[in-house]
Amino acid sequence: MVKSMTGFGRGEASSVDYKITIEAKSVNNRYLEVIPRMPRQIIALEEPVKKFVNGYVQRGRVDVFITLEETENRQKTLKTDKELALAYCKSMREIAELCNIPGEITMDNMVRMQGIFTMEKTDDDLEVIWSLMREALAGAMTHLVEMRQTEG
Repeated sequence: MVKSMTGFGRGEASSVDYKITIEAKSVNNRYLEVIPRMPRQIIALEEPVKKFVNGYVQRGRVDVFITLEETENRQKTLKTDKELALAYCKSMREIAELCNIPGEITMDNMVRMQGIFTMEKTDDDLEVIWSLMREALAGAMTHLVEMRQTEG
């Protein structure tokens, strides 16, 4: 069966923590050239993506655009910089004494200081992300191959 070298496919997959969207487009090329474009945090999955695409396409340049979104359900932890809080407290007391400003340092004052409290996300689980990527890639590549066959 004759196949066109150009095509486009899109696939999505999601979980509680992530939503992945993959768009793949192919153009004419003598050999297979797979070019994944993905966020830095998942760059370790570049080679598996290339191998996966190789299972669907033998020739052409295939650009694979991967978007990773974190859902609002993604677990976060609150971090407190105690040393910074102590430094703020000491500095505020020194300034109050220097300028002869009466009053107490309250928790309300401390909460307003930048950097004392920060929200941090847990590390990304590449195994979970890869399983979602496989699902989204399968959808994108199936659509791409269908389009190439239709145009052929």
